[in-house]
Amino acid sequence: NAAAIFNLSRTIGSSMGISLASTIYTRSAQTQWNVLGGNITPYNLQVDGWLSSLNMSLENPQAPEVLEKVLQQQSAMIGFLDTFYFVMWCFIIIAPLILFIKSVKGLKAGFAE
Repeated sequence: NAAAIFNLSRTIGSSMGISLASTIYTRSAQTQWNVLGGNITPYNLQVDGWLSSLNMSLENPQAPEVLEKVLQQQSAMIGFLDTFYFVMWCFIIIAPLILFIKSVKGLKAGFAE
């Protein structure tokens, strides 16, 4: 019965971790989409310069599609970075707790009685 409880807690814990990481990624990517997208205006000379390096201008019909693709890639990358930072900090905070785990002495390999 102890193995079943252990597996249940492990499954629930991993499900919660995946849900939390997915939520952090989604929110961060959406936030960065809005932040980065707010800088794409016809008055931003950097956008115009970048498009001109692709032999395009803002009047080009493909320009919004190209800008959307780059915006999606960049916001997704920042979302992944934020998620990995969260996982890193969780590990840094939880890793020292290993030092406080006591080992159980006297158990032999095999089935518990």
